Amino acid sequence: MVKGDYRGKGISETKSKTGEPKHAGNFSYCTIHHQSLQSKDYRVYNRDGHLIVGNKTPLSKLMSEDVERLALTDKHFGGYVQDGKKTVGVKEYEAHKRLIKFSCRGFSYFEFEFIYREEIYTDGDFDYPFPEY
Repeated sequence: MVKGDYRGKGISETKSKTGEPKHAGNFSYCTIHHQSLQSKDYRVYNRDGHLIVGNKTPLSKLMSEDVERLALTDKHFGGYVQDGKKTVGVKEYEAHKRLIKFSCRGFSYFEFEFIYREEIYTDGDFDYPFPEY
């Protein structure tokens, strides 16, 4: 795995009781965890009453059909967050999927009105290769 340059991710030569490397410096695990957030935004288009992420992927394949229906029909919809874990190799990492609606007050400057965002907290272990949709 490739290690990125993450602030506060100093690694000691000695190991902790669990066998993990100790983190040097005044940074807690929580701080390192929150600084390791990696995310990517994808445009979501409304094509014939279906939300399409990127060029070709239906939103219903990434999130449930209920979320898509709610996003298209509920005028008070602002966003949806799906929490979970993503396994990379043998380790699990905290991950989130978000669908965010733009509030353009009746006039859209863009040809899309939703953003689909994938987030993963890698704890500074590697740079995550996000998929292309």
